[in-house]
Amino acid sequence: MILDTNKPQVNDIFWINNGDNTVHVIEKDNDLFAAIHFGDSRSPITERLFLSAEKSYAEQGFKIWIPDTIFTEDELLP
Repeated sequence: MILDTNKPQVNDIFWINNGDNTVHVIEKDNDLFAAIHFGDSRSPITERLFLSAEKSYAEQGFKIWIPDTIFTEDELLP
């Protein structure tokens, strides 16, 4: 599970904004970006933000949302 204190890595996927948006970490031109989707990771990308590989998600302002009840690992991935 990805926590707010982790540093970004390519292909990380997590929820933000109370589960309304999905973030998928991508690499482009040797830089990391947070591709923010409106909904699950198959939904359109609404925004791309640069990510520092040296700073944690929390340091970069991401509050990762984890549901209160998790029944299967599949529910962690949008």
